[in-house]
Amino acid sequence: MSPFVRKPWLLPFLAMLAIGGLGMWLPGLWADELATWGAIEESWSQLWALLSNTDAVNGGYYVVMKLWATVFGTSEVALRLPSLVAMAIAAGLTAAIGARLWTPRWGILAGVLFALLPMTSRYAAEARGYAFSMAFAVLASYLLVRLCQRPTTPPEPTDDQAPQPRQAPVWRLWLYYGLSIAAASVFHLMAILVLCGHGLMLLALNRHRWRGWLLAATASVAALAPLALLGATQISQTSWVLPLSFRALAHTPKDLFESRWTAAALAILIVIALWRSRSRPTIAVAAWALAPVLALMLAATVVDVWVPRYLLFLVPAWAVLGVRAVAGIRWKPTAMVMLAVAFVSGAGAQYDIRRSSGHAHDTLGAAALIETGYRDGDGLAVALNEPVVPWEARDLVARYLPPPLQPDDTFATTEQRTDGQLLASECPDPAHCLGDTPRLWVVRYENHTDPLTGIGGAKEQLLRDEFTVDQVWPLRGLTVALLIRR
Repeated sequence: MSPFVRKPWLLPFLAMLAIGGLGMWLPGLWADELATWGAIEESWSQLWALLSNTDAVNGGYYVVMKLWATVFGTSEVALRLPSLVAMAIAAGLTAAIGARLWTPRWGILAGVLFALLPMTSRYAAEARGYAFSMAFAVLASYLLVRLCQRPTTPPEPTDDQAPQPRQAPVWRLWLYYGLSIAAASVFHLMAILVLCGHGLMLLALNRHRWRGWLLAATASVAALAPLALLGATQISQTSWVLPLSFRALAHTPKDLFESRWTAAALAILIVIALWRSRSRPTIAVAAWALAPVLALMLAATVVDVWVPRYLLFLVPAWAVLGVRAVAGIRWKPTAMVMLAVAFVSGAGAQYDIRRSSGHAHDTLGAAALIETGYRDGDGLAVALNEPVVPWEARDLVARYLPPPLQPDDTFATTEQRTDGQLLASECPDPAHCLGDTPRLWVVRYENHTDPLTGIGGAKEQLLRDEFTVDQVWPLRGLTVALLIRR
């Protein structure tokens, strides 16, 4: 028997490491990753103040990454490598679940399909907590499957029965399950929704385990309550999220899967799987895959939380369910065709996410423009009230420009992340801070034909009066402009 069949997690784990690691150093850090870098560069006391005031829901991830960066630094590879390893673990556990519910070969196929999806490579190279959350969520799902497959009453041993390997006590597995749910939610709070799917999985696989599940789930929710309550007081972290709408739903496949073709192919597989099989394992995985989606949609009708990437913790379930579409068909040709379709449908997205602007914001391009055109005495102007990621402009300058080539932060009176405040404070008298600065670099979120619109009331009027817009460079996700004094 092949070692990959004996250990079905191994091939998907290695495949995810290889595919996800390919070119992970090429894209520049985008706004959220810059937020990670900026946070872990602070002292422990400043980081604690930031978490207490602004960013508690990312605190667990920041603490882990600060400890990691103390040893390995903050290069692109160093910041992203923990996510790659977490995503590879998620791939291995995806295969392990498929192997437990069906056969090792089908588990391997699910794990490799998972590794080939563009969004797993995208978030394997993301310096945020999504891959960690996914790994713990799929670990919890694996533990739940194990628990459901354990007989409620162990069989009586017989005299001629061979000794059985010792199994972990049920209470210990429930403890690990509860800890996994809590850890998944610490790294991303929305992962708590996986409990909606797990409750239905339990009904399909072994409803006699409901007491243990209810106790573990309740303990996890109770442990997370303080974090959720603190995060609710820091609602500005999600104030940029738009209300749920048909337009938002229409954009979800591309936003989540990085490729509409991949999203369509996987959706077709899932529909076929549900049409072809009504077995308990298939129903259980369908509940795991779909119930949290409906729960997030329901929540989004009350509070604005519909962000496609918040569902990333369900990708393993979608991969396991997708391969059931071809159950009962010859394994080898089926596997080859399915993986070929996954590769071809996602090839364009796989290339795109490895470009320098592959994480949607061309921070490297913006920094290169400023570095090339920089002159002594140049200043920087940003918008504090950008609807999304207002910290990004200052962070990209600090990250990617050497100090001698960094424009003076003309209007800032404090640095970002000072005394628990994510954003810098700016001069109440913009004219006084502007002084005789001859040129200003403006960096804005998204593309603007007029880079001064919305940059800030009094500051905007001052810049219109004193400067002309010399050049505007629209980049992916960003705009850079050069202003010259009249």
